[in-house]
Amino acid sequence: MVRSISKLVLVLLALMSPLATGCSGGPQQEEASTGTLSAALVTQGSDGATYQFPTGTFIDLRLQGATFFSDFFSLDAPNETLVSRRIPAGSYVATLTYNGMSGAYQLQKTQNGQVSLVSATLLNTSPMTFDIASGGTTSLALSFRVQGLGDVTFNVGNINITLNVSEQVNATGSQMRLNEGGVIQNASLDPSLSMEAQTLLAVSPGDMFNYTVAFQLSEPWHLTGPTSICATGTVVSITMPGGTGFAARMSQMIGAGGQACVFDIPGNDQVSIVANTFTTPPDQVSALPGSYMFTFGADGYGGDVFNGTTFQQSLFEGPRPHGFGTFRHTITDRTTNTVVGSMESISSLNPTFQILP
Repeated sequence: MVRSISKLVLVLLALMSPLATGCSGGPQQEEASTGTLSAALVTQGSDGATYQFPTGTFIDLRLQGATFFSDFFSLDAPNETLVSRRIPAGSYVATLTYNGMSGAYQLQKTQNGQVSLVSATLLNTSPMTFDIASGGTTSLALSFRVQGLGDVTFNVGNINITLNVSEQVNATGSQMRLNEGGVIQNASLDPSLSMEAQTLLAVSPGDMFNYTVAFQLSEPWHLTGPTSICATGTVVSITMPGGTGFAARMSQMIGAGGQACVFDIPGNDQVSIVANTFTTPPDQVSALPGSYMFTFGADGYGGDVFNGTTFQQSLFEGPRPHGFGTFRHTITDRTTNTVVGSMESISSLNPTFQILP
């Protein structure tokens, strides 16, 4: 069973309130009770990632009661881990905003050298209230939940994680994305195809290509053998430059069903996506009026991510580089069961794979 988790990120705001005395000499003046608000700007989760506030994050403080006081300051200082403000003692209402709005937040996440913005849900009641007592210390914790991917242990069906955060068990990752580019090494079209098809699908060895496939996962990862796991899904989109024979052939795969798989190969596991469809795109029916099967396959090798028991799905939260990649696309005439079109690159590509929560 594959699970994803929500990580709870806590950012502590320590509110320290030393007493400031009045001036000496002259008439006796009323003592002003003030404190210092100290806001932590960076925190590290037990997943090893560092979280901080992105540009555009502010906190708005307003003192309740007869005395009017307000403060509005940024929490996105890129080179600071702490920000401090001296404020009067009393009861406060605080509102957190991001890009001028409250309720839709993001945190900047840094993990394995990769920096990304992740959506975050503020778990505190908003607006927040707290008191600063004269000479006392008050702590306010800002709690966020961010989505992430957990590792999966198949022999016991639990998440194999070492995160000191709250967990929310969900379904598998929603989508696998494959991005790669390179040079076509082999390409062919059967002479029996019409001239319209020959023109539409023209690809030559040496042609450059690049594309991104979005493969929507429709079931949890499951063991398909002692050294492999797979999840079925559908090719929901392919992004690539248009106007070429390569683009025409790849567009045949949109809507194709297939599998994403991971194979345990000691030291260099294989990740692949394969799909096929029997539906000719409407704009290609005149060029391909018969009955055809369109097949796509791509893979790459990317280190130890599956040991036959645990799939480290969390390693795919960001685009993960793989090597020795291959790519194939074929068109098969179903009436004769012969391949009438093909293109491929073998062991020369460097694809990236990513799994979205």
